[in-house]
Amino acid sequence: MVLLVLLWMGVIAAVVVALTSGSAERLMRRRLDGISVLQDEVAAFEESELSQPFAQRTILPFLEKFGDRLGDSADKMRGGQIAEMLEQAGYPWGMSVTQFLGLKLAFVVVFLGIAVVGGPFVVYALGKVPALATMVAKLRLLMTASFFMLPMVGFIFPNMVLGRLIKGRHKRMKKSLPDTVDLLVLSMEAGMGFDGAVGEAVKAIKGPLSDEFARVLAEVAHGKGRSLAFRALASRTKMAELSLLVAAIDQAEKMGVGLASALRAQAAELRERRMMETRERAAKLPVKMMFPLVLFIFPALFVVILGPAVVQMKELMDQGVF
Repeated sequence: MVLLVLLWMGVIAAVVVALTSGSAERLMRRRLDGISVLQDEVAAFEESELSQPFAQRTILPFLEKFGDRLGDSADKMRGGQIAEMLEQAGYPWGMSVTQFLGLKLAFVVVFLGIAVVGGPFVVYALGKVPALATMVAKLRLLMTASFFMLPMVGFIFPNMVLGRLIKGRHKRMKKSLPDTVDLLVLSMEAGMGFDGAVGEAVKAIKGPLSDEFARVLAEVAHGKGRSLAFRALASRTKMAELSLLVAAIDQAEKMGVGLASALRAQAAELRERRMMETRERAAKLPVKMMFPLVLFIFPALFVVILGPAVVQMKELMDQGVF
């Protein structure tokens, strides 16, 4: 009986050891697999970080911390005009509102340093010029104070650059809009639905307009209404041509008119508008050409035409003819 009990306990112990050893091995293997997966994720993250441009890896985080110093002002401006301008510009370099505010603050600090260091030095250097010494002595205080306007210039300069980026992006979108609408019409006449036609336009035509249409498709795929998505497109781009296109799409859907015919009429109107803008720019060319003609071309022509006559006149005067 005792032998049977001991034998039974030995069998149970062997089973327990076998089970625990197997579970320990599986647990260890699971942990090792988790570590390898974590290492792969870390390596992929490092590779993605290193593949980004230098500015996004170094400058943008610095501007983020710099912009956070504004505190409540940054929170108020996140939903204001700067946020709208960044959205219209397509968030250049992936810059957020806080980073843009940090950029403005950095420009103010840099331009203030230039004013403090460079202003007195420039005034001192101009004072050493004999022809300017009297004027500099009289206006020394005014000239020195004028350099302290540079921080204001530094605060406004990023907004000016952002405005130029918005104009350039709008120009590219206007240029590709008629071709995009034509492609939508052709795709719909070939039997595709409107969403599919927009997807084909996104694939075929690259640029800021296709990026905006891709965003609209993503919003529709996530459950947002098509009309609401296109209205949001017109709201964030603030382009008259896109607003007219969105209004035409919305009206065609509400009235049951074929989208293809509505878009065809819209494409013709867009091309006519672009032709009128081209004619308007061509009409302004003579006025714009007047300044380089007067400042650069006419003086050169006068030198070439009247130069020999001036030389002959001088020779005659030396000979005593006049």
